Amino acid sequence: MEKGKKEPNQYKVHNDLHGSGGYMGLDNQLCSDPKYYCKIHLVYLSDKDVEAKQCLCKPTFDMIGTTRCRSLITAEEHDKELEAYREDLQKINGSRENLGMLSYNVKKRVKMEEES
Repeated sequence: MEKGKKEPNQYKVHNDLHGSGGYMGLDNQLCSDPKYYCKIHLVYLSDKDVEAKQCLCKPTFDMIGTTRCRSLITAEEHDKELEAYREDLQKINGSRENLGMLSYNVKKRVKMEEES
């Protein structure tokens, strides 16, 4: 690779695919049957993926027992979180637009008072 040129990003972002109906899975592949979502790796997992990665039975720190991975949630829970996040963004953007109109109206009033 030439000096000074950046290497193209070889990984797709899960949000890019989620908007188009795809779900980013393991190994930079689309997940065909998303049941779970990993908050750490930002990927969707099928039942087979969860079984292969042993997400539901991770060994404890003393290596005696097992526990469920705390970063694993169902795909439905993640979709609800995304929807709530998008609603919050719309509220924020709406309040910004209102603030913009408010400052415009104040400037307009000041200008009218100066002219009279």
